[in-house]
Amino acid sequence: MTPLPLERYREVLGDKAPKSDAELRKLREEVYRLARAVVQTVIEERKQ
Repeated sequence: MTPLPLERYREVLGDKAPKSDAELRKLREEVYRLARAVVQTVIEERKQ
């Protein structure tokens, strides 16, 4: 999975986007971690 560019996150978040690239990268990593957890949960539930 290729992460979205930081610029895209800034567009989506608007004024609420962190100012620093480092903070935005942390946020992007957290979003992807949560997305993977959701996908894994859905896969497991479909197996049942």
